Amino acid sequence: MPRQSKPYFREQTQSWYCSINGKQISLGKQKSEALKKFYELMGRKEDLQTDSITVYQLTQTYLDWCQKNKKPSTYTKHLHYLKSFVESTGKRIKVGQVRKLHLTKWFEDKTWSSTTKNDAMGVVKRAFNWATEEGYFTYNPISQVRKPPAKRRDIFYTAEQWKQVRNAARSPIVDFLDFLWSTGCRPQEARTLEPRHIK
Repeated sequence: MPRQSKPYFREQTQSWYCSINGKQISLGKQKSEALKKFYELMGRKEDLQTDSITVYQLTQTYLDWCQKNKKPSTYTKHLHYLKSFVESTGKRIKVGQVRKLHLTKWFEDKTWSSTTKNDAMGVVKRAFNWATEEGYFTYNPISQVRKPPAKRRDIFYTAEQWKQVRNAARSPIVDFLDFLWSTGCRPQEARTLEPRHIK
């Protein structure tokens, strides 16, 4: 029968420690606080992985995957936001230490709109969700953090306005504009359209 883990005091450092799953965990110098942390850890052994992985390591691993499995534009977008987030938190912070306040502080010196903040936080949450799905850790500390609201940016042209736009255009973009007007497609969707997409 395996011996049950329990806190122990180390004279050299004057601190309390415990070992869980072969990993040595520092519990602090005060016995009462050490015992409290120990029992909390024993209740969530599976979450100790978040104490050994840094946010920087997580983002690099995710970006490597993203570069191989996503469109170049998606990779570039995720690289931009994740690099900015790591610059804000620092490379040494552990995944398990990340809280909503780190996301809030990240936005403090940014002039981004609410929609851009929504996109940025969505990328960070996606990286954390991906790592959880892949099994790098089982506890996602920001899973419940809500993204800032995204504002709709739809612009509706009247028939007269659209006529002015079309008259100002030159061939061959006129056919492209006619297609957008007739189908309601977004320019990006129309630009990447292929015969296989049409039934």
